[in-house]
Parts: sequence; structure tokens; C-alpha cells
Amino acid sequence: MKKILSLEIYEGWRVAFSGCLLGFMVAALFFYGFGNIFNSLREEFGWSAAVTAVAFSIRSESQSVIAPIVGFAFDKYGARRILFIGILLASGSTFMLARMDTLWEYYFYMLLISIGLGAAGGQVAQAAVLTWFKTFRSRAIGLVILGPGFAGLVVPGIAYMVNEFGWRDTLDIIAFSMLIIGCLLALPIRRRPIDYPVDVDGKPFAQEVKINEQIDQGVTLRSIYKTKPFIFVSLGQAMCFVSTTGVIVHIIPYLEFLGYRKEIAALSITAFTLLSILGRVSFAFFADKYSKRKLLAITSSFIVMGLPILAFSSSALFACLGTGIVGVGIGGTLPVRPSLLADYFGTKHIGSITGLSNGLATFGSAISPIFIGWMFDSTGSYELAWLICMVSTFVAVPLFWFSKDPQIVFD
Repeated sequence: MKKILSLEIYEGWRVAFSGCLLGFMVAALFFYGFGNIFNSLREEFGWSAAVTAVAFSIRSESQSVIAPIVGFAFDKYGARRILFIGILLASGSTFMLARMDTLWEYYFYMLLISIGLGAAGGQVAQAAVLTWFKTFRSRAIGLVILGPGFAGLVVPGIAYMVNEFGWRDTLDIIAFSMLIIGCLLALPIRRRPIDYPVDVDGKPFAQEVKINEQIDQGVTLRSIYKTKPFIFVSLGQAMCFVSTTGVIVHIIPYLEFLGYRKEIAALSITAFTLLSILGRVSFAFFADKYSKRKLLAITSSFIVMGLPILAFSSSALFACLGTGIVGVGIGGTLPVRPSLLADYFGTKHIGSITGLSNGLATFGSAISPIFIGWMFDSTGSYELAWLICMVSTFVAVPLFWFSKDPQIVFD
């Protein structure tokens, strides 16, 4: 029994499972959970929707800046050091955020949290997992991002804590949970060692090789940052993030604006989460069998279809339906994009490659929350903002479709 539990499980799957749990915690507490304090901050401090949303844009923009740095650091120092630093910074800054009283403190601590999450989030775990797999690459990434997919299910619980204990005590709970549990989950996550005794995917080596010859293959940033597929994939993901980040940040305020209580509004995130899980799981399996670029075009089409339903929803049910369809789309893109980048450009410098791609892609996340907040302040409605997001995401469809393999020879 001990042999079955400890030796027969390929370490790559253990890395993926740890990344899954860590991703669940980060997404539940910070990415989804912080939406519950949005209106509490507006009510206590009298800020507008746009001013409050600036911090969420700071969060996304800082992560777009930090993503390439985290990628370079991963290639040089490995996963664990980066994860521990990120966890300490995010949890400590959240503790201080619970004690803020001014707008500049709010922005400053959200900036520090964002930097920490850039290091503790899914980018590092995904880069590590990509080095352990080839044939099952998309499925392994699918397992990592499955954790964040389930994270939305705890949003009603966080909403309950905000209502019962207040937003400050809720942030304290988030901070201490991240510090203790996050560090434990980061321990098993590491890059595949050069001298690992079995081949990628956990298979025996096909032939006798020297240990020091087992080196990852791939290309450097200098070889890829000007290639059309890299630019198209990164920009396509940015267009998708314009919609999805805006939905996640503003869906609860949107439904509260329509007259629904916070607990009911939070169910829209649950719908997003459940159907996002469906997208993550199904497209993770499809991507190991079918064209990844075509699958990305299909997933972005789901986002385009869901937004007008959300814009013209006359009830919470239709809002949840639109949000859920968007969830299928964004959930489907998440396991496919990093796997496609690894297929096209190898894993030798995968941290730097995915880091630069994430930096470009999260630019869409940065502008979305503040833009939607500004549109609401200007028009008194979210309708036009959702339709503009739909048009933006429509651009991603041809970008993904024409992201053909550049056929670069690996070193």
C-alpha cells in the first residue's frame, strides 16, 4: 500500500495537485472574494464605482508588469522561493489593508497585494507543471486551473462573513489563511529536475541516456517575442480578459444595482464558477487531441455569446445564464493557452515565455474594471459596458484562429 501511495504516482501529478489547491485558495480569497467588499468600501468611504474599481485595475496592471519578472525569476531560482515571497507579501498586505482609512492606503496595499499574487498565483505553478508533461500537458494544466475554477463556490460564504463580521475582520481571516495554508501548499511545487529518473509524463526513457543529457528543449524570448503566433495568442487572451475580469469584479455590484441582495448576487459568481469548471475540464481533454488554436477561437466565441445575455438580462436567472456562458469560455481558454505556448516554443525558458505572455494578456484585466466603473458612473447603467466588452472579445476569435505553429527549431 505504501508503494502505491508514494512511488507509483508520478511527481508531476503531485505538483499539479498542489498547484490546484494553491490556486483555489488564491482565487477564492483574492480574485473572487474581494468583489464582496466593493460596495462595502463605497458605502463606508463614499467613493464612486470608478474610484473604487481603480484598485482592481491596479491589481491587474501590476500583475501584467510583474508577470515577466516572475517568469524570469522562475527560470533562474525555481518555484518555491517565488511562491513563498509572494504568499508573505500578499498576506501581510491584506492584513494592513484591513486597517486602512484613506484612499491612498487602499491603492497602496492593493498594489502590494497584486505584486504578491503575481508571484503566488497560478503562473508559477503552471510553468512548473509544463516541465513535467508533454502528451498530457493540457490535462495537467487543466488540473492546476481546476482549483481556481472551484474558488467561486466560496463567494457566498465570503459574502456572509462580510455581512456578519464586516469587511475588516474578513480581510484578517483571509490574510492568516493565506499565510499558513498557502505556505504548506507551496512546498511540493517545483520544476522538473534535469536528472529526474523518468521521462516527462512519467514514462520510462525510450533509450539509454546520460543523466546530464536530460535537458529541456526550447527557445528564448529573443526568438519568439516578434513571432505572430505569440503576439496573436497573447493579445487574444487580453481581449478575453477585458470581458471576464470586468464580469467578475462588477457582476455583484451590477445585480445589487438591479435590486438583488448581496447573497443572491453572489450566486452569479457561483454560476460563473460551475460552468467555468466545465470549460476547464472539457477543453483540457480536447486540447491534448485537437488543434489548440481552433479551440481557443471556440472558447472566445462563448464569451461573446454570453455578454449580450448579461447586458439585457431582466432577472437574476438570465444574468446568471449569461455569466455562466462567459464562464465556459474563459474556463476553456485557461488550460489551452499555456499548453499551446509550450508546444510552439518548448519548456527550456517556459517561465520567461509564459510570463511575458501573461504580462501582455493581463493588460486587458487592468483596463476593464475601471472602464466599466466609469461607464456606470457616466450612464447610470452597465448595459453599454457589457456590449463594448463583447465587441472587444470578438476580436480574439480571428487572433486565435490564425495563430499557427511557427515551426521554430528548438535548441
